[in-house]
Amino acid sequence: MSEPRTETVVAVPVAFSDDRGDILNVTQWCTDRFGVVGHVAVITSRKGSRRASHWHPEDHQIMYLVSGGYRAISQEVDEHGHLVPGTLRYQFVHAGEAAYCPPGLAHAYEFLVDSVFLNITVDAREEGRFEEHTVRLAGWPPPDGHGDLDTGPLLLPERRA
Repeated sequence: MSEPRTETVVAVPVAFSDDRGDILNVTQWCTDRFGVVGHVAVITSRKGSRRASHWHPEDHQIMYLVSGGYRAISQEVDEHGHLVPGTLRYQFVHAGEAAYCPPGLAHAYEFLVDSVFLNITVDAREEGRFEEHTVRLAGWPPPDGHGDLDTGPLLLPERRA
């Protein structure tokens, strides 16, 4: 049995720091694992918005959160493109953290405060190619009844230690 696919959330380490500030090599985390970065986009999201609700058959996606916070929702997709029951997962992402989403994992993001993130992918994301690397999921994720955007306010918890 293979290990379950889920989003991995990590704090991107400071590569250099002095009295002027810090340098974080965000894309190095990607190139160290995949050898290439094909696309980087800066995306802003307003509090209360939901993004994604899709999956990528082959592409790797990394979201580095510059500011704000969101709840990441993920669920495994089987070899036939069906959501795998019992694999729905929720986790919170804070500013300064990166979430890695492997191929074959449905993902969506609920923004709990105004947020800015870098969306980094291995595949190039030229205009007009969205459907080539992304499978949309209408009506997913389902409401969870725990204060998600469909049922009421959801608050960003403190950053984990």
